[in-house]
Amino acid sequence: SFARVLALDTSTRSENRYLASLAGAKLLAKAAAERDQDGESPSDPHEDRRCIAQLLAEAQQGFQEALRLHEQWGHDELGSDEWGAWAGALALVAKGRMAEIEEEAAF
Repeated sequence: SFARVLALDTSTRSENRYLASLAGAKLLAKAAAERDQDGESPSDPHEDRRCIAQLLAEAQQGFQEALRLHEQWGHDELGSDEWGAWAGALALVAKGRMAEIEEEAAF
């Protein structure tokens, strides 16, 4: 539903767009973290990593859009919850990249 708000809201400075960007990004980051905590699927660990990477890429876009809206239009600053969620998402990106590097080194 957050993506729908972004699709329907054509205003580039709307508070709805700002709030939807933040909420969607936090939700995607949380989903990625939970999928990561569940561990890799025994059937296809590569698919799990691809799914987590996609969730994190979309979360990153949402955080960046919210930050852009704040800087350009003066919406509320990102709070500690938002910065913490963004940092957690970036940590998962780094963890995924390290797993790729270790896998490449094993071959």
